[in-house]
Amino acid sequence: GFLVQQDFATAILRRMNEMGQVLSRVRRIPLGPNSNGIKLPLVDETSRVDGSRWGGIRGYWVEEGEAATASKPTFARLNLELKRVAALGYATEELLADAAAMNIIFTEGFAEEILFKVEDAVIEGDGAGKPQGILNAACLVSVSKETGQTAATIVHNNLKKMWARLHARSRSNAVWFINHIRVLWR
Repeated sequence: GFLVQQDFATAILRRMNEMGQVLSRVRRIPLGPNSNGIKLPLVDETSRVDGSRWGGIRGYWVEEGEAATASKPTFARLNLELKRVAALGYATEELLADAAAMNIIFTEGFAEEILFKVEDAVIEGDGAGKPQGILNAACLVSVSKETGQTAATIVHNNLKKMWARLHARSRSNAVWFINHIRVLWR
């Protein structure tokens, strides 16, 4: 990356965001030029049962003259550290002689390769020197396959169960990612 001029790096990032099916849906939080991460406060909500929503805010039905039990929300801190992703390509003097063509080829090639690495990490990353993917996160929600269901298939009841597990307020922007090569059941 240290030999890549800024406009070339920007073109690669722009192309990645245009092509990505996962990356285009990831929330971007801009950081300052000398920053290597950010600590974000967040609501510590691990359940939607009474007393757990919004980290401990609880609503009550109370009779006249009676007081509700006091509650307060709890908060956690999310530490996000930047990790580097890189791609390497070589060009001969002959290829570099036609810089206009090589610019297009390298922009496309580097964008596709880095996009693959980033989107793969968002889905399946193990968190070791790269992002922890959603399939390895503690917040993963799984549904069991149906009794007698053939391996590596999806049936209507699987989709109904997944939809039922989805929080109602998340349904308007939920997306389904299906790997056409393999189906994961966890």
